[in-house]
Amino acid sequence: MRYKLCSENDVPESGSIIVPFFGREVHVYRSDGRVRVAANVCLHFGGPLECRDGAFVCPWHGASYDMASGKATGITRLSLTLGELGELAADLPDEKAAAGRG
Repeated sequence: MRYKLCSENDVPESGSIIVPFFGREVHVYRSDGRVRVAANVCLHFGGPLECRDGAFVCPWHGASYDMASGKATGITRLSLTLGELGELAADLPDEKAAAGRG
């Protein structure tokens, strides 16, 4: 199953857009000529992330992550896992296969 996040025209050349994804939010943005996605949650304390000058920054405590690599650049050592989008959609497992019935 595929879940369409947004249109490529919706993704800004700089910064990001936040789109819903099954009860959560993700940032969709461009980096190194690719459209990428990252969860809108800080690994340090679970807060939301803001997009600032090529980094995702937590406004609660200042934790920051590089948008190109996901590597921590601030107070935390944890790094974000980034995804690439094919046709701006996320692949989701088939419900039967996910339940071990497929």
